[in-house]
Amino acid sequence: MALYGYTQKYDDVEVPPAATDGQPAGNYGIALPKETSADVCKKVFKALQDYVRNQWEEDFRTHLGSVVQAFPTTWNAFTPSEGDMDRHSSCTA
Repeated sequence: MALYGYTQKYDDVEVPPAATDGQPAGNYGIALPKETSADVCKKVFKALQDYVRNQWEEDFRTHLGSVVQAFPTTWNAFTPSEGDMDRHSSCTA
């Protein structure tokens, strides 16, 4: 997906279909310092949940419109699901 960001910045860049066909969206991560308290971790996790619920789609369409164009019916598969966020988080809100 990161390759599509370059297509928006550089007109002469294209992403060949073979580079993305059948590939999973992958995981996202946020790194926090080792000494981060559980309360801060929970606040970050809650902020991420709120962002995904309320702002993700607009920002994705705005900043990665070439992904939406390349995958017009499946681009939202790149959105983190709440179940995945809960399952893969080292802290929970």
